[in-house]
Amino acid sequence: MSPALEWVPARRSLMFTFGGYCFREVWFEGLELLTHITQIKTSLDETTAAIVPLLQRHEAIFVPSHPVNTTVPPLKLTRQFVRYTLETANHYYIEFDGSFDQYLRRLPRSHRHEIQRKLRRYLDGSGGTIELQRYSTPGEAAHFYELARALSVKTYQHRLLGLGLPDTATFRAELREHAERGTLRGYLLFDRGEPIAFGYCAGLGQCLRFVFTGYDPAFAARSPGVVLVHEMVRSVVDEGRFTIVDFGTGEAQYKRLFATAFRLCATTSFFRPTPAHAAINWLGVKDWLKRLSRARASRPVR
Repeated sequence: MSPALEWVPARRSLMFTFGGYCFREVWFEGLELLTHITQIKTSLDETTAAIVPLLQRHEAIFVPSHPVNTTVPPLKLTRQFVRYTLETANHYYIEFDGSFDQYLRRLPRSHRHEIQRKLRRYLDGSGGTIELQRYSTPGEAAHFYELARALSVKTYQHRLLGLGLPDTATFRAELREHAERGTLRGYLLFDRGEPIAFGYCAGLGQCLRFVFTGYDPAFAARSPGVVLVHEMVRSVVDEGRFTIVDFGTGEAQYKRLFATAFRLCATTSFFRPTPAHAAINWLGVKDWLKRLSRARASRPVR
């Protein structure tokens, strides 16, 4: 028998963008799936069947990552639900079983070689030292945020995509809450006393989720991001509390280098159907979106 899925109250938004400009953001109150992908044994269709009754009491159900066998269409409209899939992508994570050295030996030889090469290059420029600080207590949370936020605004994620460590009261409250529960793990990499890379992680049971990361582009040639993750993983193993480090979905070099496993997953949300959704379906927009999705999928990769 498959283990029961675990849900928590959540408030999430959908952003409507055009040409990189967000012209509307709509917030929804609902539930979010808490179960890690390694513990999800049901298919997306089976999970959907379990979600339908929940939509009678909640306006939205959020599924951050669900294992799938193939790409999920971006939109599905039915009489019972509206399913919007943001992306279907590889979900990377580390499962620990033993010491840090044993973990490294599980990685492909080419990955170990690449990590060691970047570590040597970093050490050559840092005078032979790596300084990593971990922040986890309520007293450390504000200091970590101050230093990490200053780094975040320098990153390409912030400058080009408007992403990075949020500058909102809601996020700062979330940081404090994780610190009070003992689930905050903030990491800063320093070079001669100057912070040059950060990682913000949040614990959930035996899983440590890698939420935000970034580095000062002035130090890009020395691969501070790879060095940060290497030392962060070492710290997690030495602490012994978490058995999984979860990098989430999406492609990034550090995920491919350090992960011990990955699975194809869909990030999707379910909404209670409304008369407006029924009208969209009746007008044929649903079929148009399907045709557009098939046309995009048939384009050659360049």
